[in-house]
Amino acid sequence: KAGNPSVPSEPAVFIVDTTAPNKPIVSIDVENIHVEKIHVEEITTIIDSTNVKDTTNGYKITAYNQNGTGATISTVSGTNHDGFGVTGASSGDNAEIGYDSKTKSSEKIKVEFEKDVSSIDLSFAYKNSTENAVIKFYKDGVLIDTQTHSGGTDTVDGPYTFKAKNGMVFDQVEFSAPGKDDDYLIHKLSFIKTQTIITDVIVENEYNVDISAALVELAGTETLTVKISGVPTGATFESSDVVDKGNGVWEVTVPAGTRSLNETLKMTVPQNTEEFNLTITARADDGANYTEATASDAIVYAIDDTTTLSFGGKESTSNLLFTLDVSGSMNDKVKDSSGVYTTRFELSKASMIETINAYKANGTTEVNLTLFNSTAKNIGWMTADDAINYLNKLTMNSNDNIRYEGKAISGLETAGTDYYDGLNATMGIDFAGHSADNTAAYFLSDGAPNENTSKTDQDSDQTIINWKNYVNTNIDTLFVIGVGAGAASGPLKIIQVEDGDKVIMVKDESTLGDALLNTVTVTVAGTVSDNLFGGDGVIKIDSIVVDGKEYTKTTFPTAGLAVDGDGKLVFDFDTGKYTYNAKSSEFTTDTMKTFEVHASDTNGDTASFHVNLKVDIAPNETVTTLHTPDNESIDLTTLINNNYKGVTDVIDMTDGKINTLKIEMKDIVDLVDADKELIIKGDLGDKVDLDKPSDWSNSGKEQVDGINYNVYKGIGTNSTIKLLIDDDIDVTL
Repeated sequence: KAGNPSVPSEPAVFIVDTTAPNKPIVSIDVENIHVEKIHVEEITTIIDSTNVKDTTNGYKITAYNQNGTGATISTVSGTNHDGFGVTGASSGDNAEIGYDSKTKSSEKIKVEFEKDVSSIDLSFAYKNSTENAVIKFYKDGVLIDTQTHSGGTDTVDGPYTFKAKNGMVFDQVEFSAPGKDDDYLIHKLSFIKTQTIITDVIVENEYNVDISAALVELAGTETLTVKISGVPTGATFESSDVVDKGNGVWEVTVPAGTRSLNETLKMTVPQNTEEFNLTITARADDGANYTEATASDAIVYAIDDTTTLSFGGKESTSNLLFTLDVSGSMNDKVKDSSGVYTTRFELSKASMIETINAYKANGTTEVNLTLFNSTAKNIGWMTADDAINYLNKLTMNSNDNIRYEGKAISGLETAGTDYYDGLNATMGIDFAGHSADNTAAYFLSDGAPNENTSKTDQDSDQTIINWKNYVNTNIDTLFVIGVGAGAASGPLKIIQVEDGDKVIMVKDESTLGDALLNTVTVTVAGTVSDNLFGGDGVIKIDSIVVDGKEYTKTTFPTAGLAVDGDGKLVFDFDTGKYTYNAKSSEFTTDTMKTFEVHASDTNGDTASFHVNLKVDIAPNETVTTLHTPDNESIDLTTLINNNYKGVTDVIDMTDGKINTLKIEMKDIVDLVDADKELIIKGDLGDKVDLDKPSDWSNSGKEQVDGINYNVYKGIGTNSTIKLLIDDDIDVTL
């Protein structure tokens, strides 16, 4: 009751809303911008007597008799009037395009082009000063022009350029003789064909940033704000709706009342910006409380890789396993390459020594030797020199007994040939502490096994299954060699457990050395995983492209494949590891082999890069060692004046001091050798001063033989000049 002091008044109640808004929904996806690049390429094609019958190179040539029926194309070579024409009797030689006075008609040569051409360059042959030729031009089967050419020297004349009237394009020309005594050959015809190449090109420093953000309570009072962080320094957005707030943070303008947005923002980053990770933060704010949600996307970044395959250098390492038949028949007399009598054993021994020396010349080589007859003994691991020394001390006496330094080898008998024991002794080899770029195994025998034959005469035999597993695990290449006419290929094919069952049968023992030397390879190994950076989650290798053909894990040949016809590339899609081995006989000059790698992360972002296999058949790298007193600099002109002109491959400043190297383009042009490439090595803190910045463009990074380099290329007329500067070195432009 009012005024009644016994009734207390009600206290004031304050309600505080502590309920935060629901988290917004947010996503971001960053992807390189792709553009369609159209390139029109002009290719000059030449037709002469060597390829006139080809139908795969953009043209087709047909010969016709005087009556219009099909004739045979003639070719003339080895004269001063080589060319092609029509085979048949008419005026002139039976090989010429001639005129028949009786029928008053001419033989003809018709050239059809796959694509329109605007002109041809033509040389005549065997056409004298009074003879004439008629050229007719057609488009879609319609005659558009006729021209006559007169005179010649009866040898080769031209080339002359012929075009249809008014510059019209044509897709066919026809050659004939207009009258009596007119006859000639076509020496050479060339035309330019065009092809349009459309490629999907990545614009390396431009990205589409797809963002979306939305409030959950569409009817609520919350406001939406959006920020993007992790933006690289120097990056810009094309849209004015994104504002730079500093420190890599950009704010997206969200119009008042907007409760969701979906935008694609074009972002341009500085050239050669490496990996970055963009994070989008969306905030739902009701004025009293807020919640945030984030999402991120890290791009996948890759750099090219160059690995050197050096013949005669010291980079390659090899393991050689020899399993040698020393049964009694190996002591049979045969002739060597000079006709002198020796034995199969001595020839085999000499051939193995030659092979070891060949591998040794290409790098560090270890050898493991197994000897077998009716029993077997593994001699163990040896250096190349020790193996050669051991083989030189092996002999077979008049009783066909194998001896080392004239003494019997414990455990080796002479009666019979037992592949089973030979394989088991070989499979006992332990590779612990004996890793190498390339492991090659050689199994040599001059006869079929005659002991334990049931254990090695079928692919399904447990011994052969074990041998195949051993080879697959430890051996890169297995060579199975039959020595002499008495060797049987059937049993040896069982031993050859690699794909193809390819056995080398050397019927003439005198050629065994050449056969073994032809197997000598150099191998380089690498891993492309070292060239991939950034990304979300696990980066996987999707495919590689070799010689224009794309391969995936399921389509790449397990035995490997050649690169541009040479060597063998083996690639592991799970680990990114690869090996490439080749024979020196496959190369006559230094060259570069290349394959391309395509990878992606769990978010679908992709990257691609090239792996370059640099083949050096005659290692002659010139390394110039350079060091200066601390904080002083040297100009490359000094090197040029000291006779380094045109020969330098590498400048090495790794001496523990702070060195500064001043580079001018004119000096580089004089200094580098034919490959126009200069590698500069150095310590952390060394400096390279590129004197004239306008001469150079920063072209990203490249890994060469496991070391990361910053790449700088010349501009304009010097675009073939390439500097690879150790990324420990500071570069000023």
